[in-house]
Amino acid sequence: MILGITGGIGSGKSTVTDVLKNRYGFRILKTDDMAKELELPGHIVYERLKEEFGESILTEKDGQIDKEAFARLIYSDDDALEKANGIIHPAVWAEVGRRTEDCKGNMLTGPHAAVETALPNDYFENLCDKIWYIHVDRAERIKRLMEDRGYTYEKCVGIISNQMSEEAFRSMADEVIDNSLPVEETIKTIGEILR
Repeated sequence: MILGITGGIGSGKSTVTDVLKNRYGFRILKTDDMAKELELPGHIVYERLKEEFGESILTEKDGQIDKEAFARLIYSDDDALEKANGIIHPAVWAEVGRRTEDCKGNMLTGPHAAVETALPNDYFENLCDKIWYIHVDRAERIKRLMEDRGYTYEKCVGIISNQMSEEAFRSMADEVIDNSLPVEETIKTIGEILR
């Protein structure tokens, strides 16, 4: 079985995937982590980004992608952002497809995977047998991001504003998990849904 886990930043998707991994043995595939992996030297995304944007996005020390310089570039230029997304996203989803291949068709037995993403797309919807939307209201998400990650209020609002709306997340979901309650409630809800 392939389970999709989605929701906006600060909703606690990692809490849910931790429960799925540690209590139910799911293999966890986080698209953010996979993107970081594919951006390391020697991987195709790294090579294509270097080819597209040049040496200015690399650190002098070890030649890896300079995250801050790269972010400044793509978030100040819509064309650059579109090019970067056109390189990164297809590669990540192709890797997700490869890593979930042995989980297809095994609804009751065999390996299970949970694919976590804040940027769901048609491929994600078609890949997953079920999709869970992890919900926490906007004010709580902002509070968590400021406390846990040290983000400013303005940065939180900017990121949230650029993500999908709650209505869009809910429209693709088979289940909605309210993750604003104590973690014990989230664990209980996950168990009830899986049963």
